[in-house]
Amino acid sequence: MSNIVGEGFAEQIILQVEQRQKIHGSITRKEETLHYLNNRSGWARLVSSVNVDASVAKQRGIDLSGSDLAKNYILFNGTTTTSGKPRSGIATDKSITNNNAYGLGGLEFGLRPMPGIIQASVKTETRGSLKTATIQIEANNRTQFDVIDLLYMRLGYSMLLEWGHSSYYKNNGEYEKDNPFSLSNQFLSGKLKYEEVYDEIQKRRLNSNGNYDAVFGKVVNFTWTFNPNGTYSITLILRSMGDVIESLKSNILLPGKVSTKTEGEEEDKEEDLNPTTEDIIASFKDAHSIGRLFYENQLLLEGQTPKEDKSTFYRDNKDFFSQQYEGGQTQYYIRLGYFLKWIENNIIPKTGKSSLIKFDTDVDSNIIHLAPYQVSTDPRICTFKSKFINGDKLYSISGNAADFKSSYNSSNYGKIMNSYFNVVYILEAIKNLPNTPSDSNTVGLYDLLESLCSGWSKATGGYNSLEFKIEEETNTVKLIDSVSLPDRDFWLRKLNQTTKDITFEVYGYNKSNNQAGFIRDISFETTITNELATMITIGATKQGTVTGQDSTALSRMNIGLIDRLKEKITSVNDAVDNTIIPEAPLVGPSPSGPLFSYDLPLEDKYKDVFLNFNKFLETISYVSGSNTTPTLDVNTIDTYSSTLTQMIEYGQAKNTQEATKKDQYASSPNAGFLPFNLSLTMDGLSGIKVYQKYKMDTEYLPSNYPTSLEFLVSSITHNIVGNEWTTQLNSIAIPKKPFSTSVTR
Repeated sequence: MSNIVGEGFAEQIILQVEQRQKIHGSITRKEETLHYLNNRSGWARLVSSVNVDASVAKQRGIDLSGSDLAKNYILFNGTTTTSGKPRSGIATDKSITNNNAYGLGGLEFGLRPMPGIIQASVKTETRGSLKTATIQIEANNRTQFDVIDLLYMRLGYSMLLEWGHSSYYKNNGEYEKDNPFSLSNQFLSGKLKYEEVYDEIQKRRLNSNGNYDAVFGKVVNFTWTFNPNGTYSITLILRSMGDVIESLKSNILLPGKVSTKTEGEEEDKEEDLNPTTEDIIASFKDAHSIGRLFYENQLLLEGQTPKEDKSTFYRDNKDFFSQQYEGGQTQYYIRLGYFLKWIENNIIPKTGKSSLIKFDTDVDSNIIHLAPYQVSTDPRICTFKSKFINGDKLYSISGNAADFKSSYNSSNYGKIMNSYFNVVYILEAIKNLPNTPSDSNTVGLYDLLESLCSGWSKATGGYNSLEFKIEEETNTVKLIDSVSLPDRDFWLRKLNQTTKDITFEVYGYNKSNNQAGFIRDISFETTITNELATMITIGATKQGTVTGQDSTALSRMNIGLIDRLKEKITSVNDAVDNTIIPEAPLVGPSPSGPLFSYDLPLEDKYKDVFLNFNKFLETISYVSGSNTTPTLDVNTIDTYSSTLTQMIEYGQAKNTQEATKKDQYASSPNAGFLPFNLSLTMDGLSGIKVYQKYKMDTEYLPSNYPTSLEFLVSSITHNIVGNEWTTQLNSIAIPKKPFSTSVTR
């Protein structure tokens, strides 16, 4: 699987949507069709992983121990056993483990019904990284409550919550009267391995054509109240295992204090006020395992032999490299993909031989979109292999690194896992991250991952918007970029992912295909933040552009519309900001708008920017035909960072001009997610993931939306209430038809 935003739904789910819409739109209906439309129900099942010691069971007055108690107290249709048969009948004795629906748990308070689930809700959080299940359970006497307490009210213990439709139509049109899918028996058998659970759930989602779902999680909280009628109301909170990455503290990384002494130093020696890079790395070698990793590999790169086993730390495939700079110190780098995989293997807790969380570090499937001229201006943070041609000169940056760029159809793409981070930057990030209040020597591991994203953005012009997301369906951490790929479908096909569109009917009966929707509710709202205010103002004008603001996605929605009071907004000070003194006079007001603008060609406005960028390349690169060594001048990094940002702005402006000549609806890829939230509530459907793309019946939306926007799933909520399973999709919008980044001047 890739990290590409905007893949299509799985083929099985697309076919199920079409099948449901066909059934809802059918004119001649069989008895089974009427049963499906009017009488099917939703169900929920909760299974515990708790094995009870015999002594504990005896103390509680329960004669079931080991896994037997969990096998006999599955919360499903009340309470059932692994046989799948619900309890029935009325108890005639005082046994607390009888198989009756009434009297289960004893007759101390008379005949009481068996315990069971009242309702359940499962919601995705943090862009799909986590799933949280809230389950309401009712126990009807003290013994039932004791059993629920033993099995389900256990903080940190694993639980399996399943739900689905009792009956459904398969994608081939066959009617399935009784949903056969469940993982409960395998879960209770003890033979199912932790790393197999996610794959087994996903298989059942797809094999059921979206009519079964489950969440594998741990108990993170519970509450209960004792009611006046003698019953117990229990609320159980489960959370998917993805919260390991967010809650894991790097006390695992930091077992001791950071040493500032290099090997061989005397204790009373004064600390060096100007330490070398090697000194800094050595000072962390005994602080934590990451420090030891970097120290050993720094020795290897220098040709020295580390004390530790070489095979433990070093990989001869460009996972580490060093770069010598003129007038500066040698910098040491680690490849991002290797570093993340190393964290998985050495930092993430394990169950058996498997890590609780995996990282997707595949080089070829983790693709990001690059702006014109994009490069790292701060080698103290990160770098990647780059080449630029200017006239007869070839500029080469980080030539010893693994290949980074991949070109297709004149658009630029990068293999993000082949970017490199400066090891000192990582070490300092660990040292400077905020401490956990309960422990002055711990920081969140997730904070470290976020610092990698922010460091990349700072060093490379702020074009990409990277974030780490956990794909709960596979329990895998992915590095996602919200910048759209202009050739997204090409890459998805290349990576064997779905590109087919799915369309939800929301406008009633569609005569063209004899289909009708199963959408129950729809809403559309905007959520405007302060940072979007300028973009919206510019986007509400005809071809409005201001340096530093990309409003093409919004302005494309306003094609043919003019605000008579501000027809056009442009950046008045573009030329002044770039220290160009124009020979042409200041002009305005004019038919293009009432605001003043320098009437200069785009290239003239960025003249000094080009000169500064070329100077930067001369400084930071190996230049063909030259024996000079790249220079790392820390005093000019901020200047070059600003220059790169302006170069990217130029590239965007140039592309906007060219793209809109061919297609007035074209939008810049880096517009990211737009503040439009489309919410659909439908009959329950599984197999949908966050960031998947879908379409809607265009008759419902304003006419400009279908040509301007695409909708991506941002969150999913499943509710099982009153014997009904419904699914709510919240969605965000992205620009349609993003143009590429082929820039010439």
